[in-house]
Amino acid sequence: MPSPVESPPPPPPLPSVSVLMVSYYSATLARRALDHLAAQDWRDFEVVLVENGTGGADWARAEADRRAFPITVLTPRRNLGFAAGNNLAARHARGRWLALLNPDAFPDPDWLSALMAAAARHPAGTAFGSVQLDAADPTRLDGVGDCWCPAGLAWRGGHRMPADRAPDEDRGVFGPCAAAALWARADFDALGGFEARYFCYMEDVDLALRHRLRGGRCVTVAAARVRHVGSGTTARHSAFAIEHDRRNALWTVVRTTPAAWLWPLLPAVLLVTLVMLARAARHGALGPAWRGVRAGLAGLGGPGGAWAQRRAIQATRTVPVRSLARAMTWNPLQVLRRAPKSWPADAP
Repeated sequence: MPSPVESPPPPPPLPSVSVLMVSYYSATLARRALDHLAAQDWRDFEVVLVENGTGGADWARAEADRRAFPITVLTPRRNLGFAAGNNLAARHARGRWLALLNPDAFPDPDWLSALMAAAARHPAGTAFGSVQLDAADPTRLDGVGDCWCPAGLAWRGGHRMPADRAPDEDRGVFGPCAAAALWARADFDALGGFEARYFCYMEDVDLALRHRLRGGRCVTVAAARVRHVGSGTTARHSAFAIEHDRRNALWTVVRTTPAAWLWPLLPAVLLVTLVMLARAARHGALGPAWRGVRAGLAGLGGPGGAWAQRRAIQATRTVPVRSLARAMTWNPLQVLRRAPKSWPADAP
């Protein structure tokens, strides 16, 4: 009598959340972040970890073997950068929600549960940010949501303010800092993820702007807290950071600014560029800042340049410019102070 054919085991259930982490020789920090994920009271998650450092993924595989939660380790064999690294992780993710977590961001035990509860409370929101505390000095804020001035400046709202200034209830904000954010998978995919050409810096601002052009909303979740080192992979004021910041700021202005604003804002964009160059010169960093501006200008033309991308991006806009304007920072004093900007979480 022939032996019965055994049925293959059923596939593992899909997690509700995929935590995306991109490392570049960040093993020490990433292990600490994984320790904090192991302490989460929301257990229905997986981790998709990209190690951008060539030949440096043995530590990640060891972590995957010893952790109680599933970890998929991806090794692209070259440094894709933060933007394309997260896009790669998202393509291998199985969850309906994507939680972006930097290796140098250490979440409280209820971080994921607070984000998921907020997603249920605010169904119109499909992007959620965290209250980020300075890991070196938790009495200070690292940020409570990204802010954007259409003249070409972005910052983490509330950076270095006292932690007791953090919101005690969920608040609408311009966009989530990608160090610790939750995105609906459907929206992240529909937007095409981060712009890979950015490599790193400003990619989360660009994504938030494209999200808003389509009518998307973002909420900072008061109960979702992380401690963030900040620039744990690249030094905050390094030549690399300055060059990429200036280049990507210019691309973001060109790609995402509605036509009704773009031409009137050009003098302000030029002024901001000159001020940032002067500031860089005072700190001995004129060279990388100028290289960033030149690279930004060089990347405007051509089939894959910012101008060509602009046409496709602007064609997706579904909201009036006045709705976009409300989410941005226009007051020069608020820009100078790097002040946070927020509003009731469910306001349009």
